[in-house]
Amino acid sequence: MTTPWNWLLHRVFLRGVKIEPRADWQTDLASLGTVEKVRVQRAGGTLCAVRLATRAASPEKVAIFAHPLTRRGKYFFAREHRLAPYLGAGYTIVLFDFNGFGESDTIDFHFYRDAAAVIERFANGPGITLVLHGLSFGAYHVMGALEHLPARARVILENIPRSEVDYLRHSPILAGAIRLLVTTGSASFVKMSAGRALSKLSRQDITLSVFLCEQDSITPPDETRDLLSHFKGDVSWFSFPGADHLEAVDSDPERYSAILRTLIGQEPQALRRHELRDTASD
Repeated sequence: MTTPWNWLLHRVFLRGVKIEPRADWQTDLASLGTVEKVRVQRAGGTLCAVRLATRAASPEKVAIFAHPLTRRGKYFFAREHRLAPYLGAGYTIVLFDFNGFGESDTIDFHFYRDAAAVIERFANGPGITLVLHGLSFGAYHVMGALEHLPARARVILENIPRSEVDYLRHSPILAGAIRLLVTTGSASFVKMSAGRALSKLSRQDITLSVFLCEQDSITPPDETRDLLSHFKGDVSWFSFPGADHLEAVDSDPERYSAILRTLIGQEPQALRRHELRDTASD
């Protein structure tokens, strides 16, 4: 159960995200395949997830999506094009609400524990090929869960903030409050540091692929590169000139889909940097 302190912090920093999904979001998602709602237990409460699959889906191919900062939560993906390449490649898709969002319980600010619980619930079987795909807020908060990934998992991230303070730069009061909490050692904010998690990660089998939007003022590409300098493994970068925050898929749908199909269509260990070189940055 959430403590009064965590409930207050959620109300201050994440106001307006704890709502019931609208019926049309669920209908839009159901138009893509069969939707099954699943409750995921996590220390302190319960998370809400949905499993989406077509008749062609393979039970051994799983893609978990982590949503950005939005009141739609997991249903952010119901009306856009990121899911199509996965469904076409036979993946079963898992969407979940971070704690305090959508239909999930409000628990704490350890969002990486949400991602870890979902990974262990849906990708813990033998022979699973897993892709973890995070966007913005979701991309940042899956960093602490990478150690829970099965062997040779692929991680695809879009528009990653460098830190909580950078992410909230548009709101100086909130950014200042988070800086104070980090400085004073608040466990809820220190432990969710993505840079801290990456610097401690020792997994060499995980591969990262990162989509950058060159006109992104919320998560500028140079800040994303700075954050991922803590990662000890290989990173493939894909830049989208002229694109703003989360607009890679809309700015050049054909190129975005082609890159994504390549990333998820091969075994991670068979990929090579020169095969996926980002020509937009040459």
